[in-house]
Amino acid sequence: MARRKKEEKLPTYDEVLLEHGLVTREQLEIGQSVSRDTWDVLVKLGFITHDQHRMAIAKSVGYTWMNDLPSEIPKDVLARVTPAIAHEWGILPLAFDPNYRGGEHAFGGGRYNPGRLTIAYPFPTAYELVSDIDLVLNLPIDPHIAPESKIRRAIEEHYGPAPTLARRSFDTGDFCLSPSARAS
Repeated sequence: MARRKKEEKLPTYDEVLLEHGLVTREQLEIGQSVSRDTWDVLVKLGFITHDQHRMAIAKSVGYTWMNDLPSEIPKDVLARVTPAIAHEWGILPLAFDPNYRGGEHAFGGGRYNPGRLTIAYPFPTAYELVSDIDLVLNLPIDPHIAPESKIRRAIEEHYGPAPTLARRSFDTGDFCLSPSARAS
């Protein structure tokens, strides 16, 4: 996984926001005084966006944040994830390392196929999603976090329109019609 070495101290969520100049100390204190869910207050007050919130979480837990996605992804890498899975789970395969030799599945039940797939997905605390992808693809996953809107656009570009009529938004949890369904 794209995480820092254990001996390196990770910054806190608040430290990331302050270090990147996303909020002032006063704005952070306002968020902390209103709710335990500081991020929710900061987003609702317009101090940060959902993507800035995700970036701060990603950096505070040691994930790689990708503000920009590669425009070129090899076809053999894209073929490792079906269009239906890419659209449904909001993941974009980025690279494949065939030389990686993984161990056993996190939940037991066998060994991985050789190799490791690097993916972009939008939410750094969706650990279950990474575990599900890992099991479905039978590959270790190296997750990188990126803005949902950019991932969705790249999925459409590389795989075509969503094959389903609805998808879940990571921002709201609501289902919304895919662009292809709205055009009908």
